[in-house]
Amino acid sequence: EGELVIQHEMPMFGYPVSLSKLRLKGDTLDSLVLSFQQAKLSVLRWNRDLHDFQVVSLHLFEADESLQDGRRRVVYPPILEMDEEHAVGAMLVYDSRLMITPFSASPPQGQSDDTLPAPFGIPLSEIGVKRVRHYTFVQGYIQPTLLILHELEPTAQNLLQLTRTACAVTALTLNIHSQKYSVIWEKASLPLDSFKLLSVPQPLSGALLLTPNMIFHLSPNSDMCLTRNHFGDTLELKYAKTRSEAVHVLDAPACAWISPTKLSIATRDQSHLVLYLVSSGRTLSALSIEKIGVSVVGTCSCMVTPSYLFIGSSVDDSVLYRIELVKRPSASVVDEEPAPAVKVEIVKSEPIDGDAEIDGPPSKRRKLTTTPSTSSSSSSSSTPATTPESSAFDALSELSLSAEDQLLLDLFRSREDASRTEAQQGRKWVYSVEEVDRLLGLGPIVSAVVSPSYDAATLSSFSSANATEFKTLARKHVDLLCATGREQSGGLTLLQQTLRPDVNAAVEVASCTYVWSLRLSSSSSASTNVDAMDIEQEVPVGSEEGDAFTQFLVIGRTDSTMVLKTGEILEEITDTVALEIASPTIAMGELFGNSLIVQVTALSVLLLDAEAVNLLQEWTIPQREEEEPLQITRAIINDPFILLQLSDRSLLLLRSQMRDGAPVLDAHSSQFHLSEEVTAFTLYQDENSRTSLFNRSKSQPSGPSRKKTAPLPKKSDSERLMR
Repeated sequence: EGELVIQHEMPMFGYPVSLSKLRLKGDTLDSLVLSFQQAKLSVLRWNRDLHDFQVVSLHLFEADESLQDGRRRVVYPPILEMDEEHAVGAMLVYDSRLMITPFSASPPQGQSDDTLPAPFGIPLSEIGVKRVRHYTFVQGYIQPTLLILHELEPTAQNLLQLTRTACAVTALTLNIHSQKYSVIWEKASLPLDSFKLLSVPQPLSGALLLTPNMIFHLSPNSDMCLTRNHFGDTLELKYAKTRSEAVHVLDAPACAWISPTKLSIATRDQSHLVLYLVSSGRTLSALSIEKIGVSVVGTCSCMVTPSYLFIGSSVDDSVLYRIELVKRPSASVVDEEPAPAVKVEIVKSEPIDGDAEIDGPPSKRRKLTTTPSTSSSSSSSSTPATTPESSAFDALSELSLSAEDQLLLDLFRSREDASRTEAQQGRKWVYSVEEVDRLLGLGPIVSAVVSPSYDAATLSSFSSANATEFKTLARKHVDLLCATGREQSGGLTLLQQTLRPDVNAAVEVASCTYVWSLRLSSSSSASTNVDAMDIEQEVPVGSEEGDAFTQFLVIGRTDSTMVLKTGEILEEITDTVALEIASPTIAMGELFGNSLIVQVTALSVLLLDAEAVNLLQEWTIPQREEEEPLQITRAIINDPFILLQLSDRSLLLLRSQMRDGAPVLDAHSSQFHLSEEVTAFTLYQDENSRTSLFNRSKSQPSGPSRKKTAPLPKKSDSERLMR
């Protein structure tokens, strides 16, 4: 758990710009969508049977010269953005047209289900959009809605005195079936250094606009701004601004949503921040940001699971973090100043002369003023404290309000209570980040120096070389010392050519045909590993890494067998073991969870203890008088089974098991012949019952689009393991 393991590696003929996922119609697994320079799009599907990716669709927009409009240089990369349902994708092509690709729509008539519908383009000039910087799909709409960040007028550093708010956002709703679009709302007067949009999950919806000095929340109904430093404070905007206590610069951060109201931000100065969106129902009431630790210089990030965050970096190592909420230490909680008390005055106007005959209730006027709170809570008092807001609501509740006013009052009170509860929880809880795994990255190389190699493997090979060989090895064994990384993530990296084994011990062996290494557990008692016989047990006893170690090296010769014991030196113990050493060995292995040794020779199968001293059983081939003596020609060992091929081309399966408290070997199946000559065979555990030697009709059909079926009845162990 929490470990990064490479499952598949695939070369790509091009530089990928973006990577996203989608779920094609009829598939049970997600597919990958990659965009490439200049304007290419590829859809890949994972094939479980082949354990490889298959290309589903290729889109080449470079071939259409009408899309280029004479452009030969692309300013903005063709990043692919997907909607919340991963059904529609948008990609900017040649800075002038948005290509919309519907991935979940029905294919054209007469084409297969794997064929994706043709994309359609949106000329940006028709909606008055130029110089696009970023775009994303926003949530909370019936139809896919695209929010575009763009420049109204071209700006430069020497034009800052004229305007510093030259950006705007435009919301575009898309009708996929009719291939039509329309603008539904716009926001202007945004900072010129705006660079990224992030779609906010529901129920808040809207989008976050990131700038180096400010964070905006944009929606059709409300807008809010959080300044990060004094550069944001001095900028004059028409949006309500809130100043953050901590000072940070958001320069190309890597962002990922931890929850619908919490955003993880990894900045270029290696700060790990969390942005809190305090909401009251579907309305955003406050923005706050907090530093929770340090991280790598992130290029991209995503939540792998609700508890694991992966931050990828192109200039540093990529790291997998475990992130969880923990209670904030009591020492870090600072008591806040008491909020000013709210004074509610209810004034009833008296009817004047001549107004007595007017129907209806007397008019009411409500006057709310704030006065400093002078009350202090006593530790001995058991009466719960009443907040100023609650006392104001209680005073208003005493009025004879109409049903509509009472409903609005209750709604306002519930929103205030929810905001106050979330704010209190935010002060008591904080995110804890723990590094789980790391992928080493070389990063940018600043300089490199070639130096002789002085590692242990090289020195061990030098020690046994003569003068001529030493010069040859010295020229071959060199290291490349590089200064890599960027800023605080920089360091020295030592690069070596190929793998260099460290020679601990060496022994000369003549006429060697095969070598086996026996990894035996520390416990030599077979009775403690009885559960290892069960083929359906996922992790056999004694098979964990570190519980077993290489104890013997068995060397097969053409006419005999040689046994070496590992240690600081390789010691030959051929004369002291109970193995059959006078004849060649066909196979060696471990049984009973790496606690016993099995040796297969041409005439017998030997079962020995972990020290290879005591012979526990010798199994021989049943012979028939009227036939020629049978011999074992090949063998495969897979605990607890041993598959033998005999000289008459027949196969025989043995199984190790406990009988009366002692380990024994028995024939698990009768001897059977195959019509064709066997050239190779092996044993493997068929956990999914995909293959059967005796009943091929029960095997499931291959292909990525097969449907789930009920599990097949369990087969016998021999039927599940033989192929």
